[in-house]
Amino acid sequence: MIGLPERDSLCPPEGGGWWEAMPERALRQCRRTTAPDPTSCRLAIASAVVLLAIAAEPGCGRRTAGAPALAITPQAEVQPSRVPAGGAVAIAYRWSVGSSAPRITRPYRAFVHLLDRHGTLLLAEEHDPAPPVGEWQPGHDYAYRRTTLTPEFPYVGPLTVVMGLYSRATGERLPLSGQDAGQRRYRVAVLSLLPRDRELSVRCEGLYPPETPVAAPLLVTRFVRREATCRFRNPREDVLVFVQGDLEPAAFPTAPTLSLSSRAATARHELPLTDELQLLRFRIRARDLGREPEARLRLGVSASYFPRLLGGSDDPREISLRLFRLLVLRAAAVDPILGEGAIPLLRPQS
Repeated sequence: MIGLPERDSLCPPEGGGWWEAMPERALRQCRRTTAPDPTSCRLAIASAVVLLAIAAEPGCGRRTAGAPALAITPQAEVQPSRVPAGGAVAIAYRWSVGSSAPRITRPYRAFVHLLDRHGTLLLAEEHDPAPPVGEWQPGHDYAYRRTTLTPEFPYVGPLTVVMGLYSRATGERLPLSGQDAGQRRYRVAVLSLLPRDRELSVRCEGLYPPETPVAAPLLVTRFVRREATCRFRNPREDVLVFVQGDLEPAAFPTAPTLSLSSRAATARHELPLTDELQLLRFRIRARDLGREPEARLRLGVSASYFPRLLGGSDDPREISLRLFRLLVLRAAAVDPILGEGAIPLLRPQS
């Protein structure tokens, strides 16, 4: 009979490199637009989910021992603090670097996790702080704001925001100052997730069928060919449109342009050649939605490619952007901060 390992042997080592980076690594692997093996993607995330569940047990929630905490304190403020599932929030990040903090010469990225009341991971994101960690100076604070789309899980209740710094190369997490949540994650904020608002649900045509890893229902994606048409109930008032997706930078010789058009107006935005998940915000005025009961949007990408021509994949499709979310919200119903910097759709000049 094959015995199971002792439970303590399954607990991750504190600050243990690859173990602690499993959410970031698994999600990043499954975001790759040319991932040749969807089964491997499913297994990677399934393994991360199982092991993270073990780590959430009380015996694995111990605080970091050994390396002393650096005088760097992560902080965050979420606006709004109450939001429907599948909605949008603005997170203001602040890193307070104490005068005794050492200069960090290796590249570290910020990771941000949203946990439900049981400590289950519902959303994992990562980003490069602004400015990068390597430019931080002792005795200074660094602040910036990012927009995040909340998970679409059928969950209502508190979400705890934990964050920290980790190395993409080794998976190591830095021991920081602040409210330690275990595994070198630090509690920075709490928000309340409300029932999902389906008032302006979006239906799109011109997309390939959904691709959903069974172990990661948050990673529902659909590839765009070159253009798609999306419809939603016309609210006859200004709306904000959030487009979240990624692309394969090696597939494009130059940066492609994404366009979003209503019946009377258009906006264009050049997509950076990066494998990072991108989130764009657009503002559409009520008059540009028309007066029909149903509003229509056209999403287009200026270039496309065939994955099988890149090598490492036998996918014969013509694709451009991989779409994660297309969210439409009434502008008057969301926190004004979410509309700041949104790209306006403009009518052609006569």
